[in-house]
Amino acid sequence: MSGVALILGYPSVSLFEHYIIDDPKAFCILAGIVFDHNVNDSNGSLPLVVKYQLRFSYFQKNFIPGKNIFFQDDIEGWCTSFLYPLNPCQEPREFPFADGGSPGYNKEGFLAIQYAVDKAIMWYHAHSAITNMFENLNVLVKRFPYGPYIEDRFFLVLQNEFSLFFILSFMCIELIIINSIVLEKEKRLKVTPATSGVCLSWDRNVGKLLMKNDQNRNEAKRRLLRCPSNFQAHAGTAVGDIIFSFTYLPYPYLMFSYIQRSYFQKIACCLFSNVAMALGVRFITMFEAKGTGIQWRNMGSVCGEFNFTQVLLDSFLYYLIAWYVESIFPGKYGTPKPWYFFAVPSYWHGKPVPVTQSLLDMRVPVKTPNSKFIEKEPTDLIKGIEIQHLYKVYHRGRTKHIAVKCLTMNM
Repeated sequence: MSGVALILGYPSVSLFEHYIIDDPKAFCILAGIVFDHNVNDSNGSLPLVVKYQLRFSYFQKNFIPGKNIFFQDDIEGWCTSFLYPLNPCQEPREFPFADGGSPGYNKEGFLAIQYAVDKAIMWYHAHSAITNMFENLNVLVKRFPYGPYIEDRFFLVLQNEFSLFFILSFMCIELIIINSIVLEKEKRLKVTPATSGVCLSWDRNVGKLLMKNDQNRNEAKRRLLRCPSNFQAHAGTAVGDIIFSFTYLPYPYLMFSYIQRSYFQKIACCLFSNVAMALGVRFITMFEAKGTGIQWRNMGSVCGEFNFTQVLLDSFLYYLIAWYVESIFPGKYGTPKPWYFFAVPSYWHGKPVPVTQSLLDMRVPVKTPNSKFIEKEPTDLIKGIEIQHLYKVYHRGRTKHIAVKCLTMNM
């Protein structure tokens, strides 16, 4: 029994689309051919250059669902949104299929229809020549030759699962850091040296040293130095752990709809620190799967498509926020800077001080004033520290507070 092909013609694309949408019989239509020029009647001639489009059904006739289960919009479609594979690897795509596999341009009849239309157009303009040309011509699809590669399925596991394990590995470190920061605020470990006029390059080791010294003080001293706080160390750690966990939640949603998300949506998700970290790990595993690895030449730039460099931008953003907030809100015992402090040249270059005020002339001894309130200096000891006319001034906004005024002493 031979099949019969039914050909329907429509004067416009809109009428053809209405037929496909409204008529149940349209499900049996294999494809539509849309010509980009007007033909008034059947006697009209075709131009030498014919432009046309092939409109196939969204639902593939020979599709067998077996992957991409998270992308419901593309389960039975032509996967036109997948310009590149979501999980790249060194081996060629759809390697078991000689015709290229998904989305099935050969199985669905796309190439056969294209070949038939092109043959008909050429036959119309040169009947005799085309008849001889296509007499022994067969159309087939063959995979382009591919070089040697390493097949390692473990990279596929890394791309999908390693980000989660990497975030979980930071849980303990995150708890320790939050606990130390909250305890630092409670004990005033950072602000105590500053109120004494000491400038320290602050780190956690300094905090631990001061904590050890603080334990040796008496109870009255500890009460005096304790900073009133609404958050205890354990409560702050618990809250921080909850926030840390919640900042990872957008990542699975982003991965399930990665192709559909726009560039700005991906950048916005990177404002969550754990999402940015997970995406960075995914970029690293993707380049490892390709066999190249992350290099300076392929990290990408600040502009352009979403890349590894743009994932790192949130680190600089968080650093700037922490630096600014710490400067204008140092706490109850700190000295806040004005909100525009970063625009003042003296913040970057320091305040110029005349040389005559910063040097101590050791050749001219300072005469100790005679008073019953001042201890006489011993004559059999050498001065280890000599202080002359020391001032210490604190500024809160435009108000000046003098803490030390003209202190002169020898030790």
